[in-house]
Amino acid sequence: MRIPLVYVLAALLCLSCVSRMSLARTVVDDHFQQRIPAEGITPGLMDPVTLFVPYHQTITDVDVHLQITHSAVCDLMIYLDAPWGQTVTLKDDEMMVELWPPGSQTANMLGTIFDDEADIRQFQGQPPYTGRFLPALGQSLSLLDGYDAYGYWTLRIDDIAEADIGTLDYLALDFEFTHTPEPTSLSICFFASLFAVRRKKNHINRNV
Repeated sequence: MRIPLVYVLAALLCLSCVSRMSLARTVVDDHFQQRIPAEGITPGLMDPVTLFVPYHQTITDVDVHLQITHSAVCDLMIYLDAPWGQTVTLKDDEMMVELWPPGSQTANMLGTIFDDEADIRQFQGQPPYTGRFLPALGQSLSLLDGYDAYGYWTLRIDDIAEADIGTLDYLALDFEFTHTPEPTSLSICFFASLFAVRRKKNHINRNV
């Protein structure tokens, strides 16, 4: 059985429509004044902070934006916990090893973004580490791809050296989602495409 050309063209237009709306970026963020460590002097843990993601969407990419006021961010270990239990180490003691002994200037993280597509790690940058950096060695934010983003995401920070304190000021999760259109949307798209093809065909016939 031969399928009429008009239906083939409508289907192709519909697929084109779906592909254009298949990916979408969404940012979930909040401002904090969360002390590092939670109390006393270092070493110590910050009280974890959470962001709630209210979307049932499949993750295809995620970047993490941070702003931290701290006189020695080389001392910080930073972890992101996903709602289903996966942990990604954004920063470990790499900087401490590379930039020790004390005296290295590593103050603050302002506009720091952890991104799998970055070219360098944080210890290769310059304070206040504005820009994009790879997660810790052996870690990847792609471990979060393919999962539903919905739920509570947790950021933990461990200050592992003495004498410095600071605050977490800002956290943002920048998601790229796979958007799956609802069946109703697909139907509307198909019939709209079919209508457009028929109109074009009728216009051509009138001009012949």
